[in-house]
Amino acid sequence: MSSVDIDIYFSNFKTFFRENPTELSKLIGKASDEDFYDEVYKKVHENYKEGDELPLTHKQIMSIVVKINKIPNKPQEVIKNHIFQETKFGTFCLN
Repeated sequence: MSSVDIDIYFSNFKTFFRENPTELSKLIGKASDEDFYDEVYKKVHENYKEGDELPLTHKQIMSIVVKINKIPNKPQEVIKNHIFQETKFGTFCLN
């Protein structure tokens, strides 16, 4: 692979979100799209240098979203023997 592969992948990545702006806003929330693209570009380069696949994994994308939105990474306390758990994202059933 070469830097041309990186540029092609990144261009396709940005094109998808330019054609689907609502998907981008759902993904990154109130964060800046330029910050998101900058972090994605950095991560793609890291993947290339480490010999990994260029496409970002779900976990990598979510870590970028957490970083640009400055969401603290605090573990939620789990209450045992309760089927529902309240989080900042809403109520979840643990069944």
